[in-house]
Amino acid sequence: MLGDIETLLIRTSWPFWWHTNSIISKNTTKLKKLINRIFQCENFDIVEEAKDLPPFTNYDNEEIPIAVVLCCIKWLFIKQDITYWNRSGRSMLFNGLQKKI
Repeated sequence: MLGDIETLLIRTSWPFWWHTNSIISKNTTKLKKLINRIFQCENFDIVEEAKDLPPFTNYDNEEIPIAVVLCCIKWLFIKQDITYWNRSGRSMLFNGLQKKI
């Protein structure tokens, strides 16, 4: 399961999550800000903050709320903190996500 989540987050071309090109920039900017807030360990309600973002559509055309994806990202940051105590893993994940967005 973890491999699937990491593959989803790292290898997916993020702008294709949105169906309408006119809102890509707005959604991408908000998504970057939310990921940055998670990276900085801010305490906020992910579901509330992400409620106006369109869902992620996977390869099977199933829609997944973006809040679920953001919660997975938060969990992966925690995993990296446990694995790499000097924040290097957290930074690698963050940099990889930023390159894909």
